[in-house]
Amino acid sequence: MVGCSSGGSTNASGSTSSASSTTAASGDAKVTWANDYCGALIPLATVVNQRPEIDTSNMAATRTSLIGFFGNLSDGLGQSLDGLKGLGAAPSATASGVVESVTKTLTDIKAGVDESRAALDKADPANPAAMSQAMTGAGSSLGKLANIGDTMSALEKDPELAAAGDKAPKCEEMTKALESDSTSASSSSEEPSTSTSGN
Repeated sequence: MVGCSSGGSTNASGSTSSASSTTAASGDAKVTWANDYCGALIPLATVVNQRPEIDTSNMAATRTSLIGFFGNLSDGLGQSLDGLKGLGAAPSATASGVVESVTKTLTDIKAGVDESRAALDKADPANPAAMSQAMTGAGSSLGKLANIGDTMSALEKDPELAAAGDKAPKCEEMTKALESDSTSASSSSEEPSTSTSGN
C-alpha cells in the first residue's frame, strides 16, 4: 500500500517491499472474506425485511401472517447459517470470533423462531388461552430481532474488518437490506399483544 518502489537494494528496501506487498495481500484477503461473510447474511437480511403487520383485532389473520413470516425467517436463518459454515479460513482471530458469536446468536434465534411457528401452527384462533400463549412466544421471537442489525454489522467492531467491509459490495447490499428493514419495521415493529379480545 505504501510506495513500493525503492527497488535496487536487496536487503532493507527489499524487505520493506516484501512487507508492503504482504500487507496488501492481507488486506485483499480480508476484503474477500468480508464480502463472503456479508454474502452469507444477505438471505436473512432480505427475509427480516418481510416482517408482517400485527392486527390484534383479527387474530386468525395475524396468526396466518406470523406462521408464514416465521417459516420464511427460519429458511433465511438456515441459509445464512449454512453460508457462515461454508466461509473460508478467517483472516484474523477477531474475524473468527465474529463468526462464532454471530453463528451462536442466529442459531438461538432460529430455535426460538421454529418453536414459535410450531406453537402458532397448533393454536386454535378461536381459543383465547391457546392464542395468548402462542402470541407470547411469537412476541419473544420478534423481540430478539430488534437488535439483529447490530449482530449482523459485527465487523464494525474491528477497524480492519470494518475497512474491509467498506470495500466489499455484498456488505453494502446487506446494509441496504437492513436499512430498508429499519424503515419498514418502524411502522410494524411492536410485539404482538397477548390480548385476544376482539377476536
